[in-house]
Amino acid sequence: MLDALSSSRPGTCRIFFNTSGNVGTGQKNDPLDVLLVQYGYFCMAKNPSPQIPPDARAIYAQVKPDAPYGGRPDEPLSRAIVTHQKVRGTVQDGHVSRMRGGIGYYGDRGREGFRLLALSNNMYDMNKEVWPRLDKSTTCPPRLGQAIREMFRN
Repeated sequence: MLDALSSSRPGTCRIFFNTSGNVGTGQKNDPLDVLLVQYGYFCMAKNPSPQIPPDARAIYAQVKPDAPYGGRPDEPLSRAIVTHQKVRGTVQDGHVSRMRGGIGYYGDRGREGFRLLALSNNMYDMNKEVWPRLDKSTTCPPRLGQAIREMFRN
């Protein structure tokens, strides 16, 4: 089950989508959580931001929303997660963690931000006109759109 967290931090999308559990190699990989993370990398691949290195963008572009995912290290989503971790200079554990505690950063260096922060920011960048109602975006996968409609109905 998806949920959303809010932030009052200036310069951010202010609403961040969260998963019910971790996604990636060796994780539970709830199908809806996987779909949210896949869509985040789909948006990151299309985001024209110069902060996304071209070689990483090419790996993110291999992630297809709603593609089957078994959590193997050789799958496009697993490779995207590890690439994202390398680009950010953080631990390369191969999974996107559910955000817990406050929205922000963890780790000794204070640089190990939750991947979902970056993914939500990229989803925002590519869907500003409808944010946070991704269900109104033409690029949002139907199952994700349905979950978001249900989330905002409550």
